[in-house]
Amino acid sequence: MVADNSHTCSFTLAALRTNVTSVLLFFGLVMFFSLECAAFNNAGNRNTTMALYYQKAAGGFGIFTSICAGWLTMHLTFASTNLPVPVPIGDLSNVSIFSRSKRSSESAEESKDV
Repeated sequence: MVADNSHTCSFTLAALRTNVTSVLLFFGLVMFFSLECAAFNNAGNRNTTMALYYQKAAGGFGIFTSICAGWLTMHLTFASTNLPVPVPIGDLSNVSIFSRSKRSSESAEESKDV
């Protein structure tokens, strides 16, 4: 389960360059898997009260994640069938979250000129 969570964390970081809906989707998955692991750990240690709280919180994040996945699926379905209903997903392609410094971009341009 830990390996699944680490892959989901890396997908969350990679989604920062695409759109808000994907970021929220993967964040919800990270929280869901983390809380489910905590719930099963507490259930294994016979701490059923805390396991129930973690289970409920994980269920909330599971519902949140399924809503985000449904919204993204609706956007992709409408876009692929050319329906005139734009479904906003929060495009992040123009936002420079991990921008390079001016120096590295200038040196890249100089190497292209050579």
